Amino acid sequence: MVAANGLVYVSQQSAAPVDGSSTKYVTTSTVTALSESDSQARWTQSLTSDGYLGAPAVAGGKLAMAGSDTVYVFDALAGGAPLGVRPPNTNGVLLGVSLATAPTFFGGNVYVGGNNDISGIDAAAGQTRWSASLGLPTLGNVNDWTPAVSGGTVYSHAAGTLTAFNITDGTVRFSVAVPGQVLGGLNKSSLRQAPVLADAGSVLVLNQRPPAGEAADNSLSLVDVDSRAVRWTVRGQFSTQPVVAQGIVYVGNQASRSLEARQLGDGALLWRWPLDTALDEYFGGDLIVTGNLLFVGGRNNTYAIDLASRKAVWTYRMGGSLALSRHGVLYIRQGTDLPGSSMVLTAINLQ
Repeated sequence: MVAANGLVYVSQQSAAPVDGSSTKYVTTSTVTALSESDSQARWTQSLTSDGYLGAPAVAGGKLAMAGSDTVYVFDALAGGAPLGVRPPNTNGVLLGVSLATAPTFFGGNVYVGGNNDISGIDAAAGQTRWSASLGLPTLGNVNDWTPAVSGGTVYSHAAGTLTAFNITDGTVRFSVAVPGQVLGGLNKSSLRQAPVLADAGSVLVLNQRPPAGEAADNSLSLVDVDSRAVRWTVRGQFSTQPVVAQGIVYVGNQASRSLEARQLGDGALLWRWPLDTALDEYFGGDLIVTGNLLFVGGRNNTYAIDLASRKAVWTYRMGGSLALSRHGVLYIRQGTDLPGSSMVLTAINLQ
């Protein structure tokens, strides 16, 4: 889900067998725009495809979702049939779509990544501006990742390499080897991460993030853009996408079962907030940092940690994915997108 335009956009997935078959299914992805004030649906649009669509991304009047071979661009205010764009690909499948991975908007364009390719798409015209290869072998590509964009550069972090592409034409500016083994199956490795633009001169990368509830050794590194070198690396079992504010990195570490605050400059541990394992066995959702609070999604609960006192000031008995609107409404989505599962969406007024 994502909040914008006074609306909260939620994607859902369903599957139905083809002609009673137990092995062939038709999948349907539905995106709904709910009013932030009363939860009424402003519009709903469903697409039937050969695979699930990823999470929605919104910028201004456009909404984008990525499928296995097509990027769909919707009118975010009115809905309706989307534009479909199929960028070129090099390894047979364009996108490694995750139900929790959204494209990245920047300057009216949509940037998507997966498997062996990264592409820039004109959201207004509905056409590919450029597409570039990561140079991975057919059996060594990666999925469940999305690029980050800053100024004139698009960053991908896949298979142990941070690559910077020129935003204009997709040519490679530089690449940096980043510590951390990429784990996964025979054909693909699921990264479940995106580069984090920590500040104007550095990019924070997590080599790979395991599914919620699982633990795996991984590495968190900071890459200096000017020197094009890794500034520091710390190892752990980091299970959340890291967030950064005021020179501090916040990330959930399953090895210590705690939320960790680390100095951006050198990665040094500043303080920990222990997860109450009696209530939550693991971090089951997202982190959102504001000027004074850090919202933490556990398996069963959502916590608001005061950054000054480093203590939880309130708890809500529902965990999951989080989104925060510019109007101060916190959204908690509990449930999965697996066929037959249910979803509960809760809106909390933080004002």
